[in-house]
Amino acid sequence: MGRPSKELYIAMGAVILQQISDLSDEETMEAIAFNGRWHCALDIHDPNDENSYLCLRTLWKFRTMATKENVEDTVFQAITDKLRGHFEVETDKQRIDSVHVFSNMKKLGRIKIFATTIKAFLTDMDRRFPSLSADVIPQDLRERYLGNKGIGFFQGKTF
Repeated sequence: MGRPSKELYIAMGAVILQQISDLSDEETMEAIAFNGRWHCALDIHDPNDENSYLCLRTLWKFRTMATKENVEDTVFQAITDKLRGHFEVETDKQRIDSVHVFSNMKKLGRIKIFATTIKAFLTDMDRRFPSLSADVIPQDLRERYLGNKGIGFFQGKTF
């Protein structure tokens, strides 16, 4: 005869939104209590304490239940089907390779990403504002990144 349990919709919705938003448990509690977008998503119309408060232990309990029951596949499929129906996407006409997107960020080191970004910026600046680019950007910087002929960007090292 203790406190009544939370509505399943709010608790499971909080678990799903937490994972989508990559939030800590404390950040999730704050979002449930104060974030209007979460209130809308969780169908909380009256944001009083009773509706917009979820105990940390309840969150843990529902997350454990979701993990044990493997609901992520069911939830993902339901959301995908709902979005596909809402946006009228015909999957029979979709190319299989169009859904595979891989990042090249892991292939580059931090310095190479930094240097590539600078080079792209300078190239775009030259293309859009050639006179301004020549006046504002120092010549040694331009030569280092735009005139690179196999020489490394930093201290003669190659990448």
